[in-house]
Amino acid sequence: MDDTAVGRARCEDARTHQLKPFIVEWDATDLAGFEAKAARDLVFVKYEGCSLTVLDGCSDGAVPGRYGKYAPPHFTSGTLEGIEMKNEDELYANLPLGVASFGGRVSRGEQLRLSYFVTGVATATRDTVPRAELAKNPACAEATHFVWAYHLGAFALDSGEQLTAGASAGIGAIGGGAEHRSSEQHLKRGGDLENCKTQTQQSCRVPIRVVLRKLGDGGAEQADVAGAAPPPAPPPVYENTPAGQASALRRSAKEKEQRAGDGVGCLADLDRAARIDPNGARSRDVLYTRALCLMRAGQCEEGKKLHTDFMKAGDEDRALSDDQIAQSTQALADAKCPSSQGTPAEQARRAMARVAEATQQKNAAACIEEAARMERLATKLTDPGERATANGVIMQAALCAGASGRCDEAKRLWDRYYQLQFGSTMKPDELRKTAAQTFPAAVRGCAAK
Repeated sequence: MDDTAVGRARCEDARTHQLKPFIVEWDATDLAGFEAKAARDLVFVKYEGCSLTVLDGCSDGAVPGRYGKYAPPHFTSGTLEGIEMKNEDELYANLPLGVASFGGRVSRGEQLRLSYFVTGVATATRDTVPRAELAKNPACAEATHFVWAYHLGAFALDSGEQLTAGASAGIGAIGGGAEHRSSEQHLKRGGDLENCKTQTQQSCRVPIRVVLRKLGDGGAEQADVAGAAPPPAPPPVYENTPAGQASALRRSAKEKEQRAGDGVGCLADLDRAARIDPNGARSRDVLYTRALCLMRAGQCEEGKKLHTDFMKAGDEDRALSDDQIAQSTQALADAKCPSSQGTPAEQARRAMARVAEATQQKNAAACIEEAARMERLATKLTDPGERATANGVIMQAALCAGASGRCDEAKRLWDRYYQLQFGSTMKPDELRKTAAQTFPAAVRGCAAK
């Protein structure tokens, strides 16, 4: 339908007014790719007509979050919702990205029902991204929007010639008492709606909907994101003063560094604060925050130098040796700098820190990305201690993936850890058997695997 003149007009209308499209027509590969991308960077897309294309290359390969990142998801109690689409107008209005896949069914008289459960939302650290910021990256040339937020949960999309009249939205034991006709088909599934009723909701965290913003725009959608954190309270009176505004920006910078690891956004807030309140920019607390944010932004050497100066300036009694200061600075750099930078040993240590951070945030995609980097690096390391650290990253990533219910990835990483760590001392059959025996006990959520 989208190839007809009427269809193109409808798609253009959807593109203009539908900035919160469902992505339920994506297959498992698309969803996994989106999660991996969102775990590392802000996601930029080309949105035209009834088509949404993720621009995978629109990022900085060396510095995660160069253009922004997503804060850890804000989880809510969640609720089951349902949408029925009985004609073409309702399909375009509710599921514009599904027109190409499901439009033919609707035009033949079928009806669609989307049942979905929202458990939380991840929101970007940036409210706007100017086009000029992307101008130097050719891979971003086609970008029209960025994903400002994305909803997590589970969904089921069903089709039937006629759905039971008056049935409440839902599916299985979760939904209402609808009786389905035998001709009804299960078109798409994402996550597990039954699992949404559990405490952990491990299988109820699939991206199901995105909230888009045009490049250069901002502010319009924030209050209209279901499940998002409530808007901040009005600022105190003192924040209307220059010093108060600068203080608010510096708190925002800390939040971006600590919760989202967005070093570039942190530095932008600190620079804005410095222009408003130059005197406050020289405080020790601000200098320490800037050192952390420089490291997060991939400017590790500059960040290490600033932290070294910070420690020396605070050591008025000269109680610390140069080695102690260097060790403290190196430990901080290993905790904050991207794992794509530094010596092989530094990369392994930094990857371990990234996995620990991602595990705490229940960000399985980020854990899997770090493990993939270590799989490539592990065979190049000659020092036994460095190899053990790299292998440990893979093991911890397996635990992280398992804790999020991604058991297939967890099992593959667990087996890979055993191959790298014990492959030279154990026979292949013994190694496989031991890995299989230890996996259920180590990754309890995947015992059935």
